Amino acid sequence: MNYDLKIIKKKFGENMMKLSRELFPTLLEEKGLLSGLFLDNFNPSKMLYDDIKKEHLEKEFKMFIYGFLNKDEVIENSKKTPKELFEEIGYDFYECETEEDIKKFKKYYARGEELCTFNDKRLDKCYVFFVVKKNVDEIKREKFKNPIREDEYGTSVMSIQFTRDETHSGLISSHIVSDLEKICDYIAFIHKGRLLLFEEKDALLDRHCIVQCSEEQFNSLPEQAVKGVKKTPFGINAIVEKEFVPSDIQKLPVTIEELFVFMVKEA
Repeated sequence: MNYDLKIIKKKFGENMMKLSRELFPTLLEEKGLLSGLFLDNFNPSKMLYDDIKKEHLEKEFKMFIYGFLNKDEVIENSKKTPKELFEEIGYDFYECETEEDIKKFKKYYARGEELCTFNDKRLDKCYVFFVVKKNVDEIKREKFKNPIREDEYGTSVMSIQFTRDETHSGLISSHIVSDLEKICDYIAFIHKGRLLLFEEKDALLDRHCIVQCSEEQFNSLPEQAVKGVKKTPFGINAIVEKEFVPSDIQKLPVTIEELFVFMVKEA
């Protein structure tokens, strides 16, 4: 077991250890960091987990812990390969170099669900990749009409293709926003038939931040700069355009998923 998880389990209980593994996988890579933050800011108690779950404060607790770190300490390595990125989220990554390689993945598709990818000479036009959930054989296939796959199996096998014509781009559509954030250069967000944004991912993240502040500090922010706000026992959390945040208010990095959630609430 990870060094920090052992300490958290001993001091804060097994449930808190499991929650920490879910919320802070990056921080656990640095020995002593997460357990040190816990012990510096909380008295050892198994009640901490109960308090967080009872009030549904998982996201607020995560931001509270990240608030003790510099942004550079929590940004993941952007030089990882696609294979490494997919492995982090539980997928095996395959590159198809022959038509026979492509046909190996046809077994994952029921009749009527097959992709045009399985037609001959696909590699003449595209680079073809498949990503497959590591536990794909354990995932139950539900039956749907049309057929439209609406269960967990529907995202367990994905085909990713890039045209060999360099004047074109590849499109990935998914409801798993955290996956898109790791893979894509541009992000489009469609909600209830409306295109709410289409922008370069890095520019979007650079322009926005999360602030955790007092009510007095929050009231000093320009209304047009605030994209969303939530009051918690730990203070006020808001997503704000960075340029409008005074230097005395700490700025935390925001994820695309967090930004989307606030945008849906405001839309």
